[in-house]
Amino acid sequence: ARSSYTGTHRFGGPTIRGSGVGEVDADPTATSPKHEFDAEGAPTGSMLDRQSKEALDVLTEVFLAFTGGAPEMDGRTFVKSMRESWLADAMAYQGLSLPDIDLIFAKCKSKGLRTLNFYEFTDCLAIVAEKTGLSELEVLERVCASGGPT
Repeated sequence: ARSSYTGTHRFGGPTIRGSGVGEVDADPTATSPKHEFDAEGAPTGSMLDRQSKEALDVLTEVFLAFTGGAPEMDGRTFVKSMRESWLADAMAYQGLSLPDIDLIFAKCKSKGLRTLNFYEFTDCLAIVAEKTGLSELEVLERVCASGGPT
């Protein structure tokens, strides 16, 4: 029987989204290749440009509340955030169906990963607004009003 060991860990292990060996890179430009950043390092594009700094600060707090302080959100937590914000409905009478939410999550996450960072989360909210017929501001208000998991 032949071994399938590739020797990856002999050289420090796999690199996880970062530039260092075996370390997660804290630079948001490295963890969000889909977004552009201005000269000061602030993200640009999508919902991020159109909302006030105060609204985005509240959204960041809600995102961290749902993730338990982690910088990334998994699919289960994303579904929970949509339910808590009254944007999801199991029967799809009023909100998005659960398969719709899963598809939105899959569309926005980085390829090969199972989590969303904050910037990808805002992309998801823009798509949720488009699919539900609500404005981006209404979706943002609902998510912020949820305040996090109950």
